[in-house]
Amino acid sequence: MNMVEEILRVEEKYSLNAVNVHGFYPWTCTRFLIWESLNYQRQKRKKSLFGLIKTGISVVGFVFLSLFRRSPKLHQENNVLFVCQGRRVLNDGIYENNTIDDLAEVFTDSITLEHPFKQLHHFSPAKTMNLIYSDKIMLKAHIYGQLTKYFRRKKFREIYGQMQCSLEPPLNELFGDSEADVAGWLEKMTYRYFIFKSKYKSYMCFLKNLKPNLIIEDVHYSLDNMIINELAKEVGIPTIELQHGIIGRGHIAYNYPPNEYIPQFPDMIMLFSEFWKESAEYPISNDKLIPVGFPYFERQVNKFKNVNSSESSDNVAVFLGQPNGVTKGLDELAVSTHDRIKEKGWRVVFKLHPSEFNDWQATYPLLVNTDIEVIDSHEKQLYEIFSASKALVGICSTSIFEGIGFGLAAFIYDLPGSERMDDICERKLATKVSDSESLSKHLINLDVNFETKSEELWMPNALEKMREFVTAMLATQ
Repeated sequence: MNMVEEILRVEEKYSLNAVNVHGFYPWTCTRFLIWESLNYQRQKRKKSLFGLIKTGISVVGFVFLSLFRRSPKLHQENNVLFVCQGRRVLNDGIYENNTIDDLAEVFTDSITLEHPFKQLHHFSPAKTMNLIYSDKIMLKAHIYGQLTKYFRRKKFREIYGQMQCSLEPPLNELFGDSEADVAGWLEKMTYRYFIFKSKYKSYMCFLKNLKPNLIIEDVHYSLDNMIINELAKEVGIPTIELQHGIIGRGHIAYNYPPNEYIPQFPDMIMLFSEFWKESAEYPISNDKLIPVGFPYFERQVNKFKNVNSSESSDNVAVFLGQPNGVTKGLDELAVSTHDRIKEKGWRVVFKLHPSEFNDWQATYPLLVNTDIEVIDSHEKQLYEIFSASKALVGICSTSIFEGIGFGLAAFIYDLPGSERMDDICERKLATKVSDSESLSKHLINLDVNFETKSEELWMPNALEKMREFVTAMLATQ
């Protein structure tokens, strides 16, 4: 039984998504973090003095900008509210949100609310127009949470006790003999209760002032977006999530026990293609899953199609890094494969995930002091690398699907997490490998002129389909 199945079993046994503490659903709003902890077995690293100073500077900068940054005035004419995470990609000197920007440009009267990216950061200059930030809401909530935790200990312990009664038995069963700190998770949920209470009031005022007719978001399972989804249902505003990555049977945020109503879940999801409709146990009906495509990806394929930016005559195999320790051991596979194929007209490129840029030497020590090219900045885009490559190697990244769309041969390294790629392997769109020997044989014998059949993963004319659907939705409001 994989981790998602185990979580769903425990959820159904204890009716965890129905646990309600004074209007807050602690399990539903924390299950993604628990899944990450169980699935990736994150290890806390002791920060260096430099790391602590850097974090301190980030916090001070965040507080300063939160207090003094000006936002555009809100108007009732803004029919569409886009809500997005702060992650962006650099294109021609401008940072673009590749999930929502194309559609936001179509609806020029829209407003985009952006949450800060990791390390309390917003990328600038941003392409998105009419952009406002949720920083003040976040800052206010965390001040309230900290004050309550340290100066209202009786209230904090009271809520902790209520969490403990409902959640300690299932948490103990779920974590089993692991070293997970169940008491620590209960305290985290209690803290999130007070964060929720503050943010709930703030977002209610925000929506009442803005009065959008439709909300479109990119990641529903952040606490902020779950609050917004819940509030939107209360006031009758439809919510749509735009698929931003893998959302199949291996992703807990899109899988729930059958017949459960989840108020924190969006009303609809726009999908990359029909492929994704049956890939998860969504808590919404099949007719609320709308296949449309991915405008940004479609645009990038057209931009880089038939463009080979490599100055080398070698065939390139690009290895795809990921955060959270998912790709632990991928550096060993890359080095070993490189040694086997470098005399056969192949070379290896290792593309890091953006969150790995700063400390990749610690994450992938075997890549240090090798002649493998490591891409550790935004200067060289993923799609540019794909256009110069013939094959990719990964574990469970959205980039694997994108690489297939670019016509690359895809190989899945059989490590924990790779089961999320079983669907495309079963459809012969990718091949699982267990070691460098088998991977090297596949690469050396690869017909580099083969053509992938990726139409089932990416629907064409995505932006037009999105425009038509959103226009029709607005007409009914």
